[in-house]
Amino acid sequence: MQGALLALVKSTLRVVFSSPSAQGEWCCCRAERELDTTATILANRQDESEQSRKKLIEQSREFKKNTPEIPLETI
Repeated sequence: MQGALLALVKSTLRVVFSSPSAQGEWCCCRAERELDTTATILANRQDESEQSRKKLIEQSREFKKNTPEIPLETI
């Protein structure tokens, strides 16, 4: 999904900045670099989030496994 969105934004930028001037080309290239950088940052954050989620799930399982149940009658 992220790749498709990035491709759509890039193609839109090419249309917007497709002027014969060198300035238009420079803006388009700069925008593409910024989009690539942002996409990389987002992908890294997504990976970190997924790893954190898996770690939290594992820690929750360990906690449940190592913690004795307290009967409701004692509460």
